[in-house]
Amino acid sequence: MYLDYWKLSRNPFDNVPDPHMYFSEHATVESTVSELLFAVEEGNECLAVVAGDVGLGKTMSLRMVLNELDQDKYRIAYVTNPDVTFNQLLRDIVGQLEGERCEIKNREGLLEEFNNLLFRTSDENRKVLVFIDEGNALRSSNLEGLRLLTNMQEDDRNLFTLIIAGQPKLTKMLRDPRRANIFQRIGVFCNLEPMDSTEVVKSYIEHRLIMAGCKEPVFDDSGYEAVFERSSGIPRLVNRLCKLSLKAAETNALEYINGELVHQLADRFSPLEKGKARVSQEVEKEQNIKNTDNLKEFPRTLQARQRVIDKDSHSPGVQPAAWPSRNLQELEELENAVAEASPETLGQGESVHSEKKKIQLMGVTRKSIFQLKDLSNPRDKLRFAGLLAARELKINPERFEGIDSDPVRIWDDLRRAIIEAV
Repeated sequence: MYLDYWKLSRNPFDNVPDPHMYFSEHATVESTVSELLFAVEEGNECLAVVAGDVGLGKTMSLRMVLNELDQDKYRIAYVTNPDVTFNQLLRDIVGQLEGERCEIKNREGLLEEFNNLLFRTSDENRKVLVFIDEGNALRSSNLEGLRLLTNMQEDDRNLFTLIIAGQPKLTKMLRDPRRANIFQRIGVFCNLEPMDSTEVVKSYIEHRLIMAGCKEPVFDDSGYEAVFERSSGIPRLVNRLCKLSLKAAETNALEYINGELVHQLADRFSPLEKGKARVSQEVEKEQNIKNTDNLKEFPRTLQARQRVIDKDSHSPGVQPAAWPSRNLQELEELENAVAEASPETLGQGESVHSEKKKIQLMGVTRKSIFQLKDLSNPRDKLRFAGLLAARELKINPERFEGIDSDPVRIWDDLRRAIIEAV
């Protein structure tokens, strides 16, 4: 094994967030850990955010914070998959805080239990901490739900701190003007960057080798330079190149790892990187086309779609004009809902205000809310809520401009919010 060849006691370059391998000279990671600890222990902040591209150390930063905290002073929940409904997210958080599976299903019960947890924990002279990793996967409705959770604080202190880490998409979501309420509550914001020089990457590699028991030099100067060049200073890519280099050098009985070997290994990934670049360009091109057909165009698209459906409704086998390829199942539901809609069903555009969840939608009438409540079939509820969401996008598109999503995603968020409101 290559570990024996290099006299290593463990693998130094596994891509896992192991605090034992923490490297303090990665400046933005070190400052992130320090600022998060301040937010939790001294700053009395209710919300902290960590943003950074893939592989820069977001999860490592969260793990280091957990490792540094006095566990007796906190109740901690750590969410790694936030792409769920808000009820599921809150059920996971409550279950982790209580140390057992949470069986509460309804939102009111979950909110009440979370609130009680905060005060019970405070009475124990402890504090609740909620970590959410991969926060870029959070749904729009969940961001609003998390904002409401931050209201559950005492007048003179915060009973819990919420820390969210995610890719740059998370930053875009939070900076949306419609989310000013949650954006303004961010007490600490940290942005991770790659290691910025060959010297720092060299120190990173040597640190991890030493922590794994290495006592002799492994890379020469050209090897360090090549790793920095081909990884762009991204820790995850540094780890990949170094692990492959250790194995290749052992296979070829090399005394040192030089730049030529590193470049040869990195070249193996070039076709993948080129393919990824082409896909990214195609996606960007498609997104630019979609952006030109923005939300102001979406209502007209719906109206055109309706005319095609009306025209062809009595012609078996005739296929209406094609929708975009994303979320085809949801688009079919929307097509059916619009096709079955009538002016009476859509209502006259009154505003409605739900007591369960504060939403103000011009396309959702009191009559339609009662109609939605009366539906017993979950599929019928889903389709009717989709109809109301489509109506809102038709008559009030300007409220949804600048969203980091396509119209179908916005429609789905609206549909979910309407269902939760009733």
